[in-house]
Amino acid sequence: MKIQLGRKLYPCQDKLHCTVCQQLFNVGQIRSLLYRDSGFLQGDVCPACAKLTAHDFKQKMILNARILLQRANMQESQTITLHEQALELLETSKENIKFPTVWQRLWMELDVLAQDTQALEEARLGLQSTSDRQRLQRHLLLDDDHAQN
Repeated sequence: MKIQLGRKLYPCQDKLHCTVCQQLFNVGQIRSLLYRDSGFLQGDVCPACAKLTAHDFKQKMILNARILLQRANMQESQTITLHEQALELLETSKENIKFPTVWQRLWMELDVLAQDTQALEEARLGLQSTSDRQRLQRHLLLDDDHAQN
C-alpha cells in the first residue's frame, strides 16, 4: 500500500472520514489518499494518521477493522458494508506501506500554489479585459453621439 498525494478537486466535501481511524477531519488543498498495491483506492488519510510510523499506521488500521466488525454485528442493516470495509482494511494492513517523501509533499504544495496563482492571474486578466472592453464600448458610443451632432 502507499499514500499518494492528490489535489483537492471540487466538489469535494470540506470534511471527510479517515480510512485508518474513522475520525472526521478537515480536508486541505492537498489530500492524502491510501492506495492498495493493486491500485485500489482505499480512501482518505487524515493528517494525524499520515504522520504515524508504518507499524502504528497498520496497528490503527487493524484496530479500526475490529471496531467495524463489532459494529457490523450490532447493526444488521449495514452488516455487509461494514463487514466488507473491515475485511478490506485487514487485507490492506498486511501490505508494506510507502509514505510520500518530503520532496513530494513540497512539490505538491508548490504545484497547488502555482495553479492557484495562475487561476487568480487569469481571473484578474479576465476582469481587466472585460473592463477595457466596457471602456472601449463607452468611447465608441460617445464618438457616435458626437458624430451625430
